[in-house]
Amino acid sequence: MEEKQIKILIEKYLSGKASLEEKKSLEIWYKSQLEDDIVWDLEDQSFQSFENKIKSAIWEETVNKHAKLKYRKRISYSAAAAILLFSSFLIFLQIKQKDFQQLAKTPINQVENRHIILPDSSIVILRPGSEILLSKEFGIEDREVELIGEAYFDVTPNKIKPFIINSANIKTTVLGTAFSILANPNGKTIEVIVDHGKVRVEKQNKTLGILQAKQKLIIPENQRVDEDIKILNEVSKNEMAWMEEDMNFEALTFSDLTKKLERRYQVNIELMDPKLANLKISGVYKGTEKLEEVLTNLCVTTNTTFIKLKNKRYQIKENKNLN
Repeated sequence: MEEKQIKILIEKYLSGKASLEEKKSLEIWYKSQLEDDIVWDLEDQSFQSFENKIKSAIWEETVNKHAKLKYRKRISYSAAAAILLFSSFLIFLQIKQKDFQQLAKTPINQVENRHIILPDSSIVILRPGSEILLSKEFGIEDREVELIGEAYFDVTPNKIKPFIINSANIKTTVLGTAFSILANPNGKTIEVIVDHGKVRVEKQNKTLGILQAKQKLIIPENQRVDEDIKILNEVSKNEMAWMEEDMNFEALTFSDLTKKLERRYQVNIELMDPKLANLKISGVYKGTEKLEEVLTNLCVTTNTTFIKLKNKRYQIKENKNLN
């Protein structure tokens, strides 16, 4: 039997749904393992109940039915039980839910969005009142995140490890793109808006739609997987305007601007020259820029220089004339 077929039979066996014919097939498979000197070492406490159930069943359904078998074959059947246990262990791992840990959470009363660079260099713009969690295996086994609220993602391509966003019971898989997701825990819908590229949206392993640039999908809370859902081709520019609003400013003092950037990028910025504090600055940004890009631009327009220090600290000082 192929590995996939064996796993299916094992699942049915453990759930008590295997027919007599299927149990017989497993027994034949056990016998085929007798010539292999395989030792399985399983010490995980969480599988003791599986082990007891399987050993008991194997004893009743195989060893007791063949009481005249030699002692050597009884040992072989016990080894087969261990193989069955190992297979069930693999199945359990496959269906085990992923473990997520909080990466960032923005206060609802904060004006600034939160700019986040993930370990794979993907960029997330997290809207105030939102939360993002990262898989503990992110970048190692997967690239999965969990979103509560609203965020804009600009994802670094990786064909081997797809980027997946879980929001409520909806899964969005990135096929190389930048897009926005609104998953309000108190709302009745989840919205996915694609800026550029392509994403696949799923519910319970059923594809609800594949979106391309400037398309939107609104998923009701009670959306059934067997019902069609319409992909909208009209996306207003205002729908993603929130991600750049806090980076459009006019006649803002350098002191207030650095405080805004500190909250947005979670850093510490120090103005080294007191007279820089009241300097008025205006600017328009997309919202996805990294901090160094913003500081470089500001320094050009204000005749200053920034220095990056340790522990997310930056210093800005005035350029002195050499004359």
